[in-house]
Amino acid sequence: MPKLERRIDFTPAFDRRNADPKKNYGIHGVEMRWYLIGPRGVIQFVVYTGWMLPQIYEEEAYKSRDLSIIRTLSRPMAADLGYHSPIPKYEYQLKMEECQFFEGGCYYDGSSLAADRILQLLIAKGGEAVWLEMEEYYLEQFTILDIDAEEEDGPLRLPEGDGDEQLRVGEVRTGYDQPREDRDANQEHKVQEG
Repeated sequence: MPKLERRIDFTPAFDRRNADPKKNYGIHGVEMRWYLIGPRGVIQFVVYTGWMLPQIYEEEAYKSRDLSIIRTLSRPMAADLGYHSPIPKYEYQLKMEECQFFEGGCYYDGSSLAADRILQLLIAKGGEAVWLEMEEYYLEQFTILDIDAEEEDGPLRLPEGDGDEQLRVGEVRTGYDQPREDRDANQEHKVQEG
């Protein structure tokens, strides 16, 4: 297992409403961003916490006279589970020109649907379970390709196996290539083992 740095960043809530539509950026709660940083890339898990500025709660409760609005505003939402890679992970993947982790940009992909499973794990099992799941996702995304290959477009050997399997740069095989039912069954098993 490569050495991986764990980091959690919080972005504050805001209220940037404005009568001028060109200046109206709305409201947003605190964002919680988990980063698993390794030598080959970065995994991120993002949660919109639903923690709003106090005036938002007061305003909404007053307008609706319904306390369920407060519960709805405060409900966390899984926003993203994804990766930042210094190399493309699939053919025609677009490069993001700005990246906080890689000078010169990166190749990014993520999924809010995949993030929901991680949020449920956070709620049921806590932070360490999230880190372990992110480590597994890191290994799926970044240990398949040998980034130090001699030829950029040449065949790359998988790190394990009989040596006959090859990948080309940008071709990816992960545990996510297995049928969805198998993955879901594996995840349910992992969560229940705890």
